[in-house]
Amino acid sequence: MQNKKETLLFLLIVILGFLLRAYHLGGQSLWYDEICTANRINYTLSETVKRLFVSPFPPLYYIVMNLWVKIFGNGEFALRFPSLIFSVLSIIFVFKLSKELFGKETAFISAFLLSISPYSINYSQEAKMYAMLWFFSVFSFLFFYRFCKDDKFSNIALYVTAAVLAIYTMYIGFIFIVVQNIIYFIFFGGRRLKKWLLGQVLIVILYIPWVSKFIYVAIHRPDIQWIHKTENYFNFLTNAFNLLTGISLGRKIFLEPWLYLSLIISVLFGIILEIKKHHRLPLSYSLIGLWIIIPVIIYCLIDVLIHPILQVRYMGFIHIPLIILFSAGLVFYVPKIRAFILILLLLITFSTHLSPYYKENLKISGEDYRGMLKELQKKIKEGDLIVSNFNPGIATYYYKDHEILRYENLERYTENIESNGSIFFLWRDKRPEENNLQGYKVVDDYSAKGVGFLKLKKNKGRFYF
Repeated sequence: MQNKKETLLFLLIVILGFLLRAYHLGGQSLWYDEICTANRINYTLSETVKRLFVSPFPPLYYIVMNLWVKIFGNGEFALRFPSLIFSVLSIIFVFKLSKELFGKETAFISAFLLSISPYSINYSQEAKMYAMLWFFSVFSFLFFYRFCKDDKFSNIALYVTAAVLAIYTMYIGFIFIVVQNIIYFIFFGGRRLKKWLLGQVLIVILYIPWVSKFIYVAIHRPDIQWIHKTENYFNFLTNAFNLLTGISLGRKIFLEPWLYLSLIISVLFGIILEIKKHHRLPLSYSLIGLWIIIPVIIYCLIDVLIHPILQVRYMGFIHIPLIILFSAGLVFYVPKIRAFILILLLLITFSTHLSPYYKENLKISGEDYRGMLKELQKKIKEGDLIVSNFNPGIATYYYKDHEILRYENLERYTENIESNGSIFFLWRDKRPEENNLQGYKVVDDYSAKGVGFLKLKKNKGRFYF
């Protein structure tokens, strides 16, 4: 009877996670990076693979997406649905990992907190590889832990599979392998060494087809040169914590950070009790703690010593061990206080984070190309010219009726505009200043979330940018 109740509770948590991720999945416009995903997979599978070999991105996510859109199309809902699947799978495997590390109570709390996590929901609704990578992180740590407890072949085989899939999804996946090796050699030394080293060799062998591309990306960092050096690491890490826990998504509430602080304190209390009882640092807490701490150290060292790399979404997988850590801390409270804290977190999450997220389109990254181009379609007429300060291929996902030019090529075309024609200048990130529009006057101005356009009429002089 107890097992049936637990199974039902687990299914309800998974269903809740699915519904929260499916709701409004196609409601918001794709933003720049998501449209880039659509453009990169808009070929045959063989052509997609060829293009990936000359791009800075690992191939697995785009190969999966190429196969996916052949069946389900490339609308907003369809493009984002694979991320939803991987995010829901993460809930299931977080339950399994937490159960093996800390027990059933922590497992149920971890799965529940992940199912309602605003940060997790945000990236489950994005056509990017983050949710896929985070699933492989949980999967790899689960079978890494199982191998450490029992070195049977299936555990090392599934661990190697997860590790390889992770590094073919994002280069960040190498950090998981670094963390796991550190934990292995600290806690297990020479035990099962041959099987462990064989697993690491297999990972290297299976990555050989992509290793030259990885080395090139590591040296030249293409496509992330826009990242600037971090000036204040404390502020960055504070902001990262607020994002990863969902505190900064939607409206902020003073009480919430203190709730998480109390859970961290209870975890420290639990670690002290474990050390007193067993006279050693427990593996479960060490695994979760190092899963959080080592990636942060690695990222900061790369940022300081090599080149700027710090972006919260690139280390967003840390939100998963954070949730497990909070859940382990919550178990130390008596049942009534535990239930009170869970209900409080639930109410705060829905009222101050998820409700605004859905109603006000508060995605962490978001640009309303759909709204902008729909408005443009109403206003443009024959003889008008469209230029943009971003890749025109982005706009053509929503608008294919009119050629869109990069503004650098403008001078070749302005003489061909009809005397009563207008120029529509599409902008992203920042609206052009008036003093950059010499020779043209603004007669209409539209802005959406992060994007917009100016309708310009020809005046005396030339057109400059």
